Amino acid sequence: MLLQLNDTPSGNPDPLKASWNEALRLLNLYQFLPHVYATTNTAIQRGQQPLLANPPASVPVADERWANLRDVVFAEALLPAIAQMEQEQWPLPDAGYELADDRGKVIAEAELAWPQARVAVLITDDDQDACVQVGWYAFTVEEFLAATVTTQDRGTIKDRLQGA
Repeated sequence: MLLQLNDTPSGNPDPLKASWNEALRLLNLYQFLPHVYATTNTAIQRGQQPLLANPPASVPVADERWANLRDVVFAEALLPAIAQMEQEQWPLPDAGYELADDRGKVIAEAELAWPQARVAVLITDDDQDACVQVGWYAFTVEEFLAATVTTQDRGTIKDRLQGA
């Protein structure tokens, strides 16, 4: 948006003063919006064009489900991996997933889980052992982070999740 103020002097200074007041009011409102510019007629007559930013060709739309996931993840070490998973369009995991046995008793709590693929990222070794015993593909946070560093391992995990 370009706000152009007519600053050409006239015989009566009241309209110019009112224009300046209105321009300042609008700039106070618009100052936080992207791509807001202001100039005057005098500046344009002098050849001083405002430097307009080139808008990006396409702005990626953030998926608020991933933002919500980042808000509830306990292990902050996972945040870079979560950002990478979002960028690579992995299936969205469940956070704080409670794995229950046949009687409904919680046997493990996963930091991240993809229940349909039976894949989990866990904080403790005991939770990892419990998941493995019931047939889940389980990682500790450290193992998951190490596995997501290489493109090949990341691809293997992502393929497993998408194949479910």
